[in-house]
Amino acid sequence: MGKMKNLMAKMSDEVKELVKKFPVTMLIVVFITLLLVTVDMHVLGNMSHILDKIYVFSMIWTIGTIFTETWFVKKTNRMISYGLTAGISLVFVQMLTSSEITKGQEELVSRFLAAYIMILICFSIYKSIKNAELKLEEYILQLFRDLFNMTTTYLILNIGVVMLTGIFVQLILDGKWRRYDRAFDDIISWFILCTINDL
Repeated sequence: MGKMKNLMAKMSDEVKELVKKFPVTMLIVVFITLLLVTVDMHVLGNMSHILDKIYVFSMIWTIGTIFTETWFVKKTNRMISYGLTAGISLVFVQMLTSSEITKGQEELVSRFLAAYIMILICFSIYKSIKNAELKLEEYILQLFRDLFNMTTTYLILNIGVVMLTGIFVQLILDGKWRRYDRAFDDIISWFILCTINDL
């Protein structure tokens, strides 16, 4: 029992540290997770395209906020970078979801988007390595060790959550699963994002 308490306390401290280090990124992740869990796409009907735009915008902007929070410490620089990355994300969303876009234009925009995301990820990883003040080999070893520990913890927690949710669905919801399975996809995404942020 003591080991479980220590594990939960350590995870709580890590989440608090992530919220301090990446406040906007974590806010977006929580917002999208709640949106995915609570909003039923079948109820929205033809309004679901707005929700799709929100999802795509959030995914693109999250990469921008990770970059911003990794590179900039000063509040004014962060605000400018948040605005720029949000604007760029909005442009990509408008271009990708436009009804007038042709197949060739969509492919070109997708390539630019992939390049944009890769550049932001590479710069974020570079800055994380530089901030860690470790050699590349040491950083990669530490990263894989932390990733292994996180994956093991995640698997243990996931098995417990799946069992508890299955019991809840069977006893309380009479076996009607419907939209609640989307929550597990969101939980997986959240853990992946936490792993990326921990780089």
